[in-house]
Amino acid sequence: MIQIIKDSYFVTRGSKSKILVLFCAGTLCGQTPFMLYQKDDYPGLLKRLYVNRCIAPRIEPGTYLTCPTCRKKLGLLYTYEKENRIAYKLFAFEIKKKVISLKAAERLISSLGWNINPHSEMRVGQKSQ
Repeated sequence: MIQIIKDSYFVTRGSKSKILVLFCAGTLCGQTPFMLYQKDDYPGLLKRLYVNRCIAPRIEPGTYLTCPTCRKKLGLLYTYEKENRIAYKLFAFEIKKKVISLKAAERLISSLGWNINPHSEMRVGQKSQ
């Protein structure tokens, strides 16, 4: 079972989170999801993806975040200095997102054969603090 990360960033942003399924906005990719992500429920656009909030699949942090289907560059790896956290700065209009439930996220992980991201603090069956 997937657990929400509840850390100081979670508390600062209102103690609510959403699970997002992310899609490449490219026309070749269609509705093929490429990532599950925990967004702490702070109003506003999705401007960056923190590596430790990427739930699945396993990602190896590289210079660019790329679509696995069309290989389009979606974001650039950098350190968000305000919080000293590793994140991908997203390029404008390159990603579509949809909010899903935890149960739907677990079904998606299972159906696509994804593994939980080792860089994420989320683990299957482990309680967060």
